[in-house]
Amino acid sequence: MRLAVILIIEADDLEQKCLLAVKSIRRQHPQDLDIYVVCPRKGKKLSNKTVETLKRFNAQLIIKNLNREHSFFVFANKLYALSHIESEQGQNYDYLIYMDADMVLLKPFTLLFQNSEFLFAAKTSDNSNGMAQNPNKKVKWYWEWIYDSLNIQEDKKWTVADFNGQQSFYAYFNGGLIIAKSTEGYFQKAMANFVLLSSQKSFFKLSGLELFYFEQMILSVTAMQMFLAEEVNILQNEWNYPLNSHTVLKNKLIWIDIKLLHYHEMFYGSNWQDLFSFDQIEYQWLLETLPFTKYNKPVFRRVHSMFCYQLFKLRHKYGIKLI
Repeated sequence: MRLAVILIIEADDLEQKCLLAVKSIRRQHPQDLDIYVVCPRKGKKLSNKTVETLKRFNAQLIIKNLNREHSFFVFANKLYALSHIESEQGQNYDYLIYMDADMVLLKPFTLLFQNSEFLFAAKTSDNSNGMAQNPNKKVKWYWEWIYDSLNIQEDKKWTVADFNGQQSFYAYFNGGLIIAKSTEGYFQKAMANFVLLSSQKSFFKLSGLELFYFEQMILSVTAMQMFLAEEVNILQNEWNYPLNSHTVLKNKLIWIDIKLLHYHEMFYGSNWQDLFSFDQIEYQWLLETLPFTKYNKPVFRRVHSMFCYQLFKLRHKYGIKLI
């Protein structure tokens, strides 16, 4: 099985998270998969330490200004990077695996492929943000726009249950871990869908919350568009375990059962260690990295993003394209 993992990196906060993610991957996969770390838009230069560490872990760093058109939208980085790697390197692999930088791999990815093959895999959302579409309720305006624009007919729609098994909604996945068979061109299709939808007037009607989850909507609807429900592997909570929600989860996992830990903001402190019982000597490689340094988002980046968003709106309004 030829596998590649793709991570997104930018300077400062994502550097420390990416390095820990890469370290965790290499502990489980010393040589049997490739790692691509992509920096897909202009910004502050990565540190020499980061570049050297990635090289030591045999992770290929790609610094390329892919996200020029939507540089105001940080989550577009994922779509640009994944589409690029799939286009350039997809033919060399059976599956491409995207994982958020704020994750650590505790068990090998090869466990996912022991019993069956699939075209797409992800964990369903818990829908705590209320963004998913219940098939028995009035269609939310943004889903109606997305379905109509991408020509998703009723007979193409299929439902999933949230990972607690309490809700049913049309395909809506957590974007933290996405796995696709590389021959399907899934990530390139998701990118094309994003470009199409972001060029339409309805894109500018999205609220802050809707925009925040827009990339996740795109990834989900593209899976519905391309695959049948039986071609999709719905991952269990162990493969994207939300550390920040551990105390309120109905079905809590113990440490030994977690395969991929999604720690979110929890590694800036040490309180998370009180939630689990684990061998601290065995996981010294993890603990020696923590707690993380807290970085404030640069004012320049926030101002620059707002400026680029307004510029994008003007270019859209008057039909001006980037050279």
